[in-house]
Amino acid sequence: MRKKWLKKAIIVVMGAVTFFNMYTQILYAAPTVNNIIPNEQELVEISDYNLQTQTEETSYVSDFALDPITVFDESISTYAIIGSDNRTIVSDTTVAPYRYVGRLVTYYTVPSTGAAMMDSGSAFLVGPKLVMTAAHCLYPVWKGEICNITKVMFYPGRNGNNLPYGGVQGTVLHVPTKYKQNALEYEKNYDEKYDYAVMELATAVGNTTGYFRTDANYMVGTGENVGSSLKVIVAGYPGAVSERNKLYRQAGTVNFMGDGYLLDYTMDIESGQSGGPLYYKESGKYYVMGIITSDTPTQNYGRRLTNAVLQLVKKYS
Repeated sequence: MRKKWLKKAIIVVMGAVTFFNMYTQILYAAPTVNNIIPNEQELVEISDYNLQTQTEETSYVSDFALDPITVFDESISTYAIIGSDNRTIVSDTTVAPYRYVGRLVTYYTVPSTGAAMMDSGSAFLVGPKLVMTAAHCLYPVWKGEICNITKVMFYPGRNGNNLPYGGVQGTVLHVPTKYKQNALEYEKNYDEKYDYAVMELATAVGNTTGYFRTDANYMVGTGENVGSSLKVIVAGYPGAVSERNKLYRQAGTVNFMGDGYLLDYTMDIESGQSGGPLYYKESGKYYVMGIITSDTPTQNYGRRLTNAVLQLVKKYS
């Protein structure tokens, strides 16, 4: 069985605002990868939701599987410290590439009760006005209900209470339709393949901070194992620690595996780091190659930047 921890902050308005923090454990079965042909083309439908006009449209991108290797059936969560916690806190988030990463806060209401809530996660800049994150950070579900998003904020380089670049509001969310269709049956249909999203921003903060490059050779290619030669860093804002608004990082190695859409690694992550980047440095430039999504007790996982994800970046940058 797969399990996932989501951090919730419930806002109750009764004369004053009170915040309650808790963890919700959701159990769901592992997906099965069968009969995937290498380089098989897939047309992926994307739901484009405009937060300002509250209207939704549809667009399409193409994707393909890359050399399927194994099938997974393990316990998954977004909280995995493997052995001892080897992460470190970034002291200066105003230097590259840490200023490309930010705290993501999604505000929404529950339709049946009208309760106002928020989720926190991580995201990273891939263009002047474009951030990338995990789909589950932008599509909230609460106790069997798809919730109504009211606002999404991105705080690049947040360092505790210090907001060196302020906060930027999201305007349009681009999430795979198949992810949204399966959201209410998450315990049965969770699939990292569709757990990615991009969000357009109201202002071009990336012109000030800079942003990750997405044109690296490791993005789309064969199912080669690069773990012995490629040093990768994971970064994000965990929600289960006292320093929850601090940026955490850890370096390690990564492998291409699974159905061609997954990356696996043993660097530590926690709830709240979902949506953060897996990145590396080459010739003085920073390249992102994946999105933090989930884990098992012995491995953590990220959604690889395949053709569909790269098309979204090119289309909306």
